[in-house]
Amino acid sequence: HYATGPFGYRAQRAGVGPDFARPTIVFAGESIVFGYGLDFADTIPAQVEAISGIQSANIAVNAHSTDQILMRLQRELPRFSHPVAVVIPFMPRLFDRNLDTDRPHLDAGLRWHAATNPSLRLVELVRRILRYRSSAAIREGTLMTQRALQADIALARARGAKPIVLVPQFLPEDARERAIRHAVLDEAGISYLLVPIQPGWRSRGHNQPTPRGSRALADRLEERLKREH
Repeated sequence: HYATGPFGYRAQRAGVGPDFARPTIVFAGESIVFGYGLDFADTIPAQVEAISGIQSANIAVNAHSTDQILMRLQRELPRFSHPVAVVIPFMPRLFDRNLDTDRPHLDAGLRWHAATNPSLRLVELVRRILRYRSSAAIREGTLMTQRALQADIALARARGAKPIVLVPQFLPEDARERAIRHAVLDEAGISYLLVPIQPGWRSRGHNQPTPRGSRALADRLEERLKREH
């Protein structure tokens, strides 16, 4: 069951939103943070709130890319008077999405661009099937992803919030996934919280964390928050 509040945040009941005056952990992101395939109580933000006692706000949007996550955070974070932490996810599958241009997107300079010409959609569909990416597109996408994550971090710190880049590590992690994580995060010196997710902790149907996988992520986040506050 899915419900959202007045600003499109995932909520326990339709029409319910957070108290913007309360200390809040703000969760930006995509389907994993949104909780695709999970009831509200099993999502990462809801579990962190239940463990920590600190209000959580789930502003994630299913299928968002890293630059879209940044743009949504830029719009929504100012609503919160006392953000305690901002959680931003990253995983290799998200990087592939970052290279798509058939949607409004940011370039490596974080400049906004409209979606590519609709007449190119057939070409884009073929590219997605073949999964071909040029070296130039990968370089541009890597730089954009790094700068978007750095902008997320700066945005959180400017509001006095602790930024946490959350990286679910789906096991077994193959060489390509490690290489993407190293190229995007390690080479840019971006600190992150790596959380191993066992094979049995993700669903077979849509490859998302199960309630157990979501709990593993929530537990590690709560440990980090407790240690640093």
